Amino acid sequence: MKRLKNILKIEFSLICLFLFTLSVSGQADSVKKSQSGFMSKITYGIKVGATLSTFSTEQPHTNYKPGLMGGVFISYKLSESFALQLEPTYIQQGGNLISILDYPLLLVPDPPFLFEVRDQRITFHNIDLPLLIKFEIPVGGLKVFAVAGPTIAYNIRTETQTDVSARSVDEIPVYYYFHQEDNISSDIKSWQYGAVGGLGFETPVGKHTLMFDIRYRYSLNKTYPGYSYLGIYQVQGDLRTNTLYFTLGFGF
Repeated sequence: MKRLKNILKIEFSLICLFLFTLSVSGQADSVKKSQSGFMSKITYGIKVGATLSTFSTEQPHTNYKPGLMGGVFISYKLSESFALQLEPTYIQQGGNLISILDYPLLLVPDPPFLFEVRDQRITFHNIDLPLLIKFEIPVGGLKVFAVAGPTIAYNIRTETQTDVSARSVDEIPVYYYFHQEDNISSDIKSWQYGAVGGLGFETPVGKHTLMFDIRYRYSLNKTYPGYSYLGIYQVQGDLRTNTLYFTLGFGF
């Protein structure tokens, strides 16, 4: 918890520094009445994309799950090569988990089934706030760039879609297949922080800019604590969520 508070303080300080830099630069530009002007250093726009997320491997049987993302960005040019970029974003994260519930092993009285195999597709609906340093260089008619920085996300809701295969307790077994949907937000950490890095390029389109990038978001804290693929506390792990994502952006 102390570590999370420190990360929150650091990113809050960076955001304040970002806003302070904009303010001071704007005042300086106003006083100097330079030709470039304050607004010429700012780029803003929208981004949409696709995600591919998975849980870490503290428990077995994890896999990737696709998702969507979309948001806005505002970038302030610090020099010819460097900029500071803030990106409020809605992003779907999570992953795929397979769990096995052996009711005799769990000592459940009058179990509904002998065992269940649960294929869970878990979706985090998060608001993410990365604060990034952007480095760019011209290559031909394109600008190639790299971004890196901290990020903090807040989990709005987490839902699961589960396909269940179960065997009855009868001597002559009967097999069941059914689908479940649940809200498991209470099992998931509300605040999720991490680090983001990526590469991309942008090209002018008239007076605007079209951009494409690929990024990786690495989780720095546990997002699904106490998960057990067997449903028992003796075998459990604290899972993190890591995400690869691709975005297409349009700058104004």
